[in-house]
Amino acid sequence: MSADVAAHRARPWRVHTLAPDFELLDLWEVPLGADPAHGETFAEFLRVFATAGASTWPVYSMRPASLADAVHVARVGGAIALIELRRVLGKVFALDGDRAMPIPGRAENRVRARLDDADRARDLGVWSSKVGGSFEPVYAFDDEALLEIANRTIHALLHLSWVEVAPGRRSVVLAVYVKSRGWQSRAYMALIKPFRHFVVYPAWIAHISRTWATLHPRSQHRAELQTVRT
Repeated sequence: MSADVAAHRARPWRVHTLAPDFELLDLWEVPLGADPAHGETFAEFLRVFATAGASTWPVYSMRPASLADAVHVARVGGAIALIELRRVLGKVFALDGDRAMPIPGRAENRVRARLDDADRARDLGVWSSKVGGSFEPVYAFDDEALLEIANRTIHALLHLSWVEVAPGRRSVVLAVYVKSRGWQSRAYMALIKPFRHFVVYPAWIAHISRTWATLHPRSQHRAELQTVRT
């Protein structure tokens, strides 16, 4: 589901001051119903997130037991196909792999270079050098984390924040920030917008939520109760 843009901008996330030259493109909530009092922390979510990539077989059953399950399986298949198509096009047109390419309009190559000593001291160190095969960690704090990806198409940031949705209950908000490399970037993002919104994001978010619910079944029960009450 899409998230509240005004609420996201009002929170004191480090990404707002670290990357003010990037545009907020997409904002989605990842429903979890997590309870930090039972060890369901943001660090634990980041661990689950890092291991729930497109190349990893789901920990939950992919056999449809309902219409919602069938739609999810179809979306996951579509998302994987789109990701694979982008990978092939990236190889054919040499769109990826240029680490020396700077951030548009800036001298530095990565947003990570903007971190100060206080940021580095706060970093939880929960991620390796790559997440999901392509994303590079910028930081991982107690309540927010940032990843980045750079290629000839776009320079993008993936922000994850740990938000309270009810007393003692947490979910994650996923935000995507981009910085255009010119009209080609804007045309490309406009072209893939329907696929992002109707296939990739719904499949990805449902995949993360189902993975979390399988590993933390009490969270799933609490999330369902919260949905009934609201």
